[in-house]
Amino acid sequence: MTSTTALPLDFGTPGADPQQLRSIPLDALRIDSDFPVRKNDPDALDALAKSLEIVGQLQPIGVRAAGKNWTLVYGERRVRAARLLGKCTLLARIYSPIGAAPVVLRATENMHRQEYSLEDAADTVLRLIEAGMAAPSIAKALARREAWVNSMLSFSRNPLARELASLGRLQSVSAWESFATLDQAEQRVVLDSSDAITVARCDEARQASRQKEARRQRLLAPAAPETPPSAPPAEGDAEQTCAQACASVEPDIGWRKENPATPDDSITVTLRHGQKQALQRIMAEDNRELGEILQEAVDVYLTHRQGAGHE
Repeated sequence: MTSTTALPLDFGTPGADPQQLRSIPLDALRIDSDFPVRKNDPDALDALAKSLEIVGQLQPIGVRAAGKNWTLVYGERRVRAARLLGKCTLLARIYSPIGAAPVVLRATENMHRQEYSLEDAADTVLRLIEAGMAAPSIAKALARREAWVNSMLSFSRNPLARELASLGRLQSVSAWESFATLDQAEQRVVLDSSDAITVARCDEARQASRQKEARRQRLLAPAAPETPPSAPPAEGDAEQTCAQACASVEPDIGWRKENPATPDDSITVTLRHGQKQALQRIMAEDNRELGEILQEAVDVYLTHRQGAGHE
């Protein structure tokens, strides 16, 4: 078959030799043990096999010489589809690459395919680093930003990130970067939910944490000083002033209910006017029930007491 020549590729190392096309026997083709194993969809593989049977091979696979045999560089799904059909040969592009070039060729062939996952991309970057390529060279070879390469490298070396990706909860490196900036409590909130980990979900957890901290600070803040007593009103205004004073302290929420059947374990709390106003403000601003606010205040006090060394 007539050979063709392509432009050399820049891998940050000497380029590959001119490429040739030829028919390769599948029984002489082997796949290296370090070839990345991707999650396979049986239905997708069956569809590819049917397409290969009806339309024929549209794109060659990539191989390189390995003695009398051949080693696969890219096109693993096409090889499996051909073997599924019982085919004996496939058209292949012959490479003589060195160093990290096989990994780059495989990545550029697969990276923009729909089934190429976050884990696949992370594995590619890690393999290129292990092959001796620097981040700038990887970015250039894969047509990506260097920041993307560094993020992928961080992801590939983090066990939690790999586990979340394998479970399907993490599908983008930007989501992992956002998750990594959360503190431990915020991360726990995200992990305990069943939602996919996205940038928006991480932002929600961060905002909820800030709101909770703001409420805690308000509860810890000292109550506003009570207004000093004013001069006694004129006798003519005494009745009106008394009515206004009574109205000003009349609760507009259920601070105390007279109930002869009050349980023995209940208590009555007397609040200063400033404390009452602070609680009313929190209830209005945060749309929360009084009992919930009081429970949080108790929790904050106990946490503060333990942190101060009081048992």
